[in-house]
Amino acid sequence: MPKKLHLLLSVLSLFVLSANGQSYLTNKNKYHFAQGAMGIDFQYISRTGETQTILDGNKKQYQFGGYVVPKIIIGGLHFWGHADIAFSFPLGNYGKKPDSIATSYADFDIMTFKYYPWAIQKNKIRPYIGTAANINTYAQQGTGEYKTRYSGKDYRFNMPLNAGLSYQRSNWLFNADLKYNLNRERTIYASRTETTTMQLPSYSVSLGIRKLFESTAPKFEKRSNDGRMKKDYEDNQHKLNAFSFAVGASSAIFTGRSPYNETNRKFISKHPSTVFLEYGLGYYLNKPDLQINLAYRNNSTSESGYGILQQYKRQALTLEAYKFLFDYKGFVPFLGLGVSKENLGFLETDFGKKTFEASESKYAPNLTFGWDIRYHRLNWLMLRTNMRYYPNLFIDSSVGKIKFNQLEMNFIQAVIYPQRFKFAKNKPYRKS
Repeated sequence: MPKKLHLLLSVLSLFVLSANGQSYLTNKNKYHFAQGAMGIDFQYISRTGETQTILDGNKKQYQFGGYVVPKIIIGGLHFWGHADIAFSFPLGNYGKKPDSIATSYADFDIMTFKYYPWAIQKNKIRPYIGTAANINTYAQQGTGEYKTRYSGKDYRFNMPLNAGLSYQRSNWLFNADLKYNLNRERTIYASRTETTTMQLPSYSVSLGIRKLFESTAPKFEKRSNDGRMKKDYEDNQHKLNAFSFAVGASSAIFTGRSPYNETNRKFISKHPSTVFLEYGLGYYLNKPDLQINLAYRNNSTSESGYGILQQYKRQALTLEAYKFLFDYKGFVPFLGLGVSKENLGFLETDFGKKTFEASESKYAPNLTFGWDIRYHRLNWLMLRTNMRYYPNLFIDSSVGKIKFNQLEMNFIQAVIYPQRFKFAKNKPYRKS
């Protein structure tokens, strides 16, 4: 099984265990504010992309597209069915490619945002509009001097327009989506020195299905309404401060180009990305509403172009503290700072021959932000969206700075408080 697919399925299984919920409810309290949604989309990328490549020294224009891209979707409904925020994991491209040129095109939605003017309801068709923080990638292979080498993936940020329809049946949500690219034109490298132009496919369509699950409202809403939750807080003050363990699938995207590449390797992509698991150990302080966290990540990625291969390795252990800012119906954003012990490594080869290698261990600051879905402070399981930004992370090598400036995005992280297991078993989960 491919490493990326194994990682995703492992994380999905953690949440599916609790996916035995109910249909969506519209009571506007914090117990119905958010609901989990996981599933798969099948995206068809239209054959409306155009580009040029170099074939035996001559530029040739051709169309590309016609790909089907399956994607695992992890996300949730928010604001009582008016918003859908999700993260997608593409599982490859499937479709016929031109005979003379091997191409690869895909778009990767870091995070999608959909707005429903009319809230999602059971057995109702609901329209939506939205956008996405999107990265599209493109690579091509011509003939001639570099005929056996790809030009390397060209990563670009994009903000497409989305519109579509959703229909809920029982605990299943069916989606039909149209995505349109506004900013289509790109300048890409067709060799180490020559540039050419391309246009992204103008549109794509998707069909998808997601399982909706709700595990909080039936356990806590009645207890809160009749006053027992208030008594739970009074009787269990010693459990509010608690240790936590966290795990979730995360991604990291480089936010800029190294000075070395800007001068010597302009044909190498600006924004390589990677997917990995994140682990965390923490302690929650109730009175200041503050989380102290120790997060570990180990990730690597590579980029190639016309015989050049660059490999990046990063191992990070980050100590951070973040303050929860407010609680809006169980939606609790936070903001904080951290310092990270970083072990960084970089290796470049030219047609298999090492050109140079560099590594460095250092400390680096970061900004941490995100939000929790928190129904009450005694819950043993929280769902957290966690993001980190590293503005000045680099290796100071003999050829200049090799930047590791990254934006990390962990859309759904399970945060477990083991000290609260007994409370959960004896109190809110007990039928009454």
